[in-house]
This record gives sequence, C-alpha cells and structure tokens, in this order.
Amino acid sequence: MKHILSSLFLLVIASSFHAQVADFEQFNLPLDTFDNGSIEENGFQVDVLFFQNSYDTSFGGIWDGFALSTMRNDSTEGYMNQYSAITGSGNESNTYMVAYPPFSGSLSIAPDILIDGQLVWNSVYVTNSTYAYLSMLNGDGFAKKFGGASGNDPDYFMLDIILTINAVAMDTISVSLADYRFNQNNDDFILDTWLEVDLTEFDTAIHDTSSLQFVLRSSDTAFGFINTPTYFCIDDVSYSYLTGLDDLEDNYEAHFKNLGEAILITTSVASTVEFYSIGGSLLRTEKVNAGETVIPFDNRTRGFSIIVLKNVKESASAKIFFQ
Repeated sequence: MKHILSSLFLLVIASSFHAQVADFEQFNLPLDTFDNGSIEENGFQVDVLFFQNSYDTSFGGIWDGFALSTMRNDSTEGYMNQYSAITGSGNESNTYMVAYPPFSGSLSIAPDILIDGQLVWNSVYVTNSTYAYLSMLNGDGFAKKFGGASGNDPDYFMLDIILTINAVAMDTISVSLADYRFNQNNDDFILDTWLEVDLTEFDTAIHDTSSLQFVLRSSDTAFGFINTPTYFCIDDVSYSYLTGLDDLEDNYEAHFKNLGEAILITTSVASTVEFYSIGGSLLRTEKVNAGETVIPFDNRTRGFSIIVLKNVKESASAKIFFQ
C-alpha cells in the first residue's frame, strides 16, 4: 500500500474541487458515424481537456490521434472497420473515442494550458477496436493469430498509459488489451469489454501541466514495427481540478511529516483537518490544536488522498496532496 508523503505544497482554497467525466456525448454525433478530424479540426476539446488529432486530406483523407465514433460494427474484419469498438458501443453510452497513435511521436490527452489550477487524473475506460480484436483472434494478411496454430505462443498486446509533467515521463500504468502468456490456455484473453483503469495509482503529485500519453506494445512485430493493428478505444475519462489557487497567508503555518502509519501535523493555530478521496468525496474529519498532532492512517485515507486544513479562527484553508 502506497502512503509515502511526497511533493508537499500548500495552497489556499479560492474555489471548489471539480470532478468531471469526458464522455463525448456533447458532440451529438449521429449513430454509426465517426469524425476522424475532417469535421472537428485539429483535435477535440472537452471541458479543460484536449484530445490530439491530425487529419490530412491527402490520399482521400488520412488521420491519426483520436477519432470520435458512434460506430456499432463488432463483426466486420479489416481496415475498413477501423472506427468501431469491439463492444459495439461506448461505455454505457453511444459515443467514444477510437485511438490510433501516430507512426512516430506520441498520442496524448492534455489539459488546456490556460487552466488556472491543478489537475488530477482519476480513471479512464479502455477496450479493443473491432479491427485489432478480430486481427488478434483470427490473424490477417499482416498480423498473426494470437497464440499461433497451437494456441501456446506467448502473445500480448499492451497499452502503456504514461503520466508526463512538463513533457517528462513520471509514471506508467500498463493495461493488457490481450494476453496469451498464462500457463493455462483457458486463461488467455483478448479484451472485449470496457475496462476501468484506475489512474489514481500514478506515483506522482497533481500538477497543472500533467498530460497522459498512450503507447502500444505487441509481441507480434517485424523489423521493429508492430504488426497488430495499433488501435484501441477509450471512454469516460474522469479527472478533477482545482481552480483559483493562491499562496497561503503568511500568518498561518502548517507542516506535515510522514510517520509510516500516521501523519504528523504541526500548525500555528487550532484547525480542522479534512481527508478527501481523489474524486473529491469527504472521507474523514479531525480536529487539531496548535502545535503537533499525530493522526493515524486508516483504510479510508491510505493511498492517494487530499488533506484540507481549515484555520478555525480565521476560516482560512489549505490543501496538500500526498501518496
């Protein structure tokens, strides 16, 4: 269990903690259609998030990045069905994103650089595209059937979700889109449902310049290139952000120290301590007097949490993020 105090910084609360979900329904895309960038140029803006896209009219239109889709075709093989999710829909909705990383470079979701605040990634749902799923299941003219003729080949198709801050990779969460490396073949699988990925497990603090990058890996390669169709799908990107943050008042001091199974809080005045989940739900409230107070961790507040210190006397507040 992670509970290492890190990246400490104090911030006055000037407004609320906003939890949001990008579900893409706002685009009102008709059923069984897609937008690969030919309509919504240069990418897709959803609240404070920007979903990268590049579209070129050459050769009848080529694209990479994210494409908006409501396609429901879960049975047609091949490249002509590149905009469908194997689930036949979004995650409990019609609309989702098909992701096709560029041949060179990275695929990313980034917050608007003008956002005044701190952003944290909560979760994202992922699944396979129909194109990639059926290619792995049956093989095609370019890619092998996963498992091979015997079913014993240790094949895999992995999605690495990389947290970056100021363009520097900080942490990675790897997701199995297909895995044939189990001792028992009955355990082998190709993902055909929407899988929720918990992004709060990233081992780094919230930051205003953080972004998500997506990289695919496959066991089926040739000359250093992936043969498996490099597509996947995402939906319901959950994130939270704090706006209107400023420095803590000079006459209010607070210090924090990790004691392993507890946190030591030192304040200059009596305060209320509130523990929040990463999604903004209040988990626990404690009162502390001026001086030093030791607060043990419990099952509700272990891991990535938020502490809010409220100066009872002056109604000032502070936030600190830790893992």
